[in-house]
Amino acid sequence: MTRALPGVYVVSVVTADRQIVLVVDDSDDMRALLTMALRGAGYAVAQAAGGHEALGYLRSEVAPALIVLDLRMPVMDGWGFLAARAEYEDLSDIPVLIYSAEGDIDQTRMLPPLAGFISKTMPITQVVAEVHRICTARPTSLAL
Repeated sequence: MTRALPGVYVVSVVTADRQIVLVVDDSDDMRALLTMALRGAGYAVAQAAGGHEALGYLRSEVAPALIVLDLRMPVMDGWGFLAARAEYEDLSDIPVLIYSAEGDIDQTRMLPPLAGFISKTMPITQVVAEVHRICTARPTSLAL
């Protein structure tokens, strides 16, 4: 695991045949679980511990095919991240999968392109299946 930026870890080698998924969650354990499962499914994974770190990654690294985003995080939560990301035209088209323990999501706060919502109570295999569905449903540029 290498540290790309403060709070951002790139945990797999990016090659031309692997899509990048950016996992944004303040829980080290949750990021590790998602990373292990997604790497096992063939994805390259970058991690960010919060919204600010995720924005830093997006502004300086290869754009991911998908962002998996927790909503409840300190400093800049998922809602703040979505609002800040929307200010950058070149970042606003990256789909986001909300992965949260929050059950009652205010749909009016969702900023496109929101690819979906999945509860943290779902089995990790369903999360990987949803990531795969989203990443194969739309054409994406692969990492160089």
